[in-house]
Amino acid sequence: MEYNGLDQFSIPSSEVWKPDLSIYAGYSDSNYFPTVSTNVVLFANGTVLWVTPFTVKSRCSMTPPQDTEDTFECILPIGTWTNDIRKITVHEVRQNVFEGMAREGFHDDNRKWKFESMIARSLERQYSCCSHPFSLVLVDMVFRKKPQTDD
Repeated sequence: MEYNGLDQFSIPSSEVWKPDLSIYAGYSDSNYFPTVSTNVVLFANGTVLWVTPFTVKSRCSMTPPQDTEDTFECILPIGTWTNDIRKITVHEVRQNVFEGMAREGFHDDNRKWKFESMIARSLERQYSCCSHPFSLVLVDMVFRKKPQTDD
């Protein structure tokens, strides 16, 4: 069926199934996930793009071994809780996420640590609970200690 060259269109996100993706080490409070109702873009090839503004909060403990006392690495696993690779495969859009962000929109207001880099990589992980592996994205963030100033 021909649609006069139409290769994409937008519909309300409430009309599309959304997976149960989350940060495995994130807060259990669902208030941190999208509350703004944005549209999704459906493409002729079956791709669905859902860009929604939200803030993700997570904790990352400083546990040895770290590279040096001046750097701190935090790895956040993002995946689905109930859908194994037979149903969902997640992957990063950009490997170097920090380079893809609009730097002018990023506010590094932490007095002690500077956000250095954020690299994402996809992988499959087998858990003892389940017969099939799960797909996830690991987001590896590196922070560097800022020089001390006398304020």
